[in-house]
Amino acid sequence: MKRFMIGQFGSYNEEKQMRDFRSDFFGVEACLLEDDFDIEMLINKAEHDNFKIGIHFPLKAGGWRFKDPQFLSKDQKRK
Repeated sequence: MKRFMIGQFGSYNEEKQMRDFRSDFFGVEACLLEDDFDIEMLINKAEHDNFKIGIHFPLKAGGWRFKDPQFLSKDQKRK
């Protein structure tokens, strides 16, 4: 099973990334990153090391009035 992910919460932490991430892991789940620089750092690392980024909504801190998204997908046509 090679579907493990580590979390990055609040800010991108290179020390945590190096300590916890393994080459056979699937990726990183990110949440509430403080600024665009942290998001860019995570994206660059994912591209360089070839792993996926999962988003535990919201990705960026302080941008949403509510904790959860208002919808995850459009409603299918009802009969």
